[in-house]
Amino acid sequence: MSIIKKSYNPRDNITPGEIGCAMSYRMIYEHIIKNNLNTVLVLEDDAHIDFKKWHILEKILQQLPEDWDLVYLGYKDGEIRGYIPFISKEGATKRYKKYLRKAGAHELTVGYLISKKGAEILLKKQTPIQYTSNGLIENAILNNEIKAFVSVPKIIHPNTTVKSSIWS
Repeated sequence: MSIIKKSYNPRDNITPGEIGCAMSYRMIYEHIIKNNLNTVLVLEDDAHIDFKKWHILEKILQQLPEDWDLVYLGYKDGEIRGYIPFISKEGATKRYKKYLRKAGAHELTVGYLISKKGAEILLKKQTPIQYTSNGLIENAILNNEIKAFVSVPKIIHPNTTVKSSIWS
């Protein structure tokens, strides 16, 4: 079986770079499941950890419910305020605990924690590949297929000085 959706058409607004990125994430999810890893920190190659805030990770882990699937540790700045002009109210983040918000519609998977269960859900949803890596997680969140959160504050940032080749 091909891991890429048979009906893929280059005009579907998913670039070859995005397909490659999605395949990389899919391989990460397969590795998590195959090796029975309970919790994994996934970082993109441009991730910068804010070590001044790294101690907050312990508090984040303490505040998570037992059935969590994914926690964004890095995200776009505007999203934490719970409002982006083109995002519906349902897609906005919602207050949960001091260091966590319930995730809504997000872009930027620069750094996140994922549980084995979360990896299983995303792998199943991405077989065959039909979403960008960001689109997969966002779709799963908005369809209530995974229990996802956003850290407050973010502790991982993207390197904004390097242009991504994924979208070209």
